[in-house]
Amino acid sequence: MKLKFFFITIILFLNSCGYTPMYSSVNKTDFYLEKINLNGDEFIINNITKNLSNFSKTNSNKNVIIEGKILYQKTSQTKNLAGDTTQYRLKTTSDLTIKTSNQEVKFKTSENFDMKNLDDEFEERKYEKTIKENFARSINSQIILQISKVE
Repeated sequence: MKLKFFFITIILFLNSCGYTPMYSSVNKTDFYLEKINLNGDEFIINNITKNLSNFSKTNSNKNVIIEGKILYQKTSQTKNLAGDTTQYRLKTTSDLTIKTSNQEVKFKTSENFDMKNLDDEFEERKYEKTIKENFARSINSQIILQISKVE
């Protein structure tokens, strides 16, 4: 009896917690991606293009053109006494323009991440690739947010 009461309570609690997905509003993200013209780091641009194509709808009235530049830098942050790099700073900067038939929005984003130098070069490249994917997701969410603001 206690077990049934526990499950019923959990079900009622989870149903009434008010959770809604971030991009659940169909009207806000209803757009057709007409053209993407981005320059810069190819890996990040390919990830952004792939992620944006998941949101694009072919039968939408809002045609969107995205133009801009995405820069990626990997610089040495700290070095040990021997002069070997112990920590890198990964930085991405984007300067983007979103155009629709009615409006044009320009915005900039910048993100940093400090990464320790790993002994295994393969693991370090794999970790850097994961960080670049996260940068692309972050830029992608900013683009979707800006598109939802444009009418």
